[in-house]
Amino acid sequence: MKEDRKKSLLCGLKPLRLAKNMSQDSLGRFLGVTERSVARYESHLRFPREDVIEAICVALECESWQLFHANPIQARQDLGEVAEPLRGDKR
Repeated sequence: MKEDRKKSLLCGLKPLRLAKNMSQDSLGRFLGVTERSVARYESHLRFPREDVIEAICVALECESWQLFHANPIQARQDLGEVAEPLRGDKR
């Protein structure tokens, strides 16, 4: 895999984890993996299984697409701002 594509994998994991004030160790315990595994996910050295990705989303209260976004928190806010006017116009 090309290095630039590899770095885009799970680029949102660390910012989401930090936003929840969660350590790699506590996230690892929740996921049933080691702190080292979480560090490897964040450094793009390893990619988690699908069930682990689902558990990450539960732990961090996020949607899976946010894990692959460079600025997942801002993207979620932007999406909410775009969607809000659409929700208000239900005729």
